[in-house]
Amino acid sequence: MLISYRWLTELLPQLGHSADEVGKVLSGVGLAVDGGSDHESALRPVILAQVLKIDPHPEREQLQLVTIRTRSSQRVAPLGGSQPPSSVTGNYPD
Repeated sequence: MLISYRWLTELLPQLGHSADEVGKVLSGVGLAVDGGSDHESALRPVILAQVLKIDPHPEREQLQLVTIRTRSSQRVAPLGGSQPPSSVTGNYPD
């Protein structure tokens, strides 16, 4: 059975230990803990941005200019082909 550390901390708010420590305690009382996964680090490169407006590109008919806002900046990103605005990608600092 898979259980999440977040679920355990909601069930037992007084837990106060890291996920690794909880795993060791559970193993110590005879419950099998096969391992843990750190999903937070896997999601760290994901940056959410709000699309503010979409304009036609001044020089290329098949491109659009999308104005987006991240947590710390606002910028214009080119968008090409049939990509929906939700798939704008690039290197944006948080």
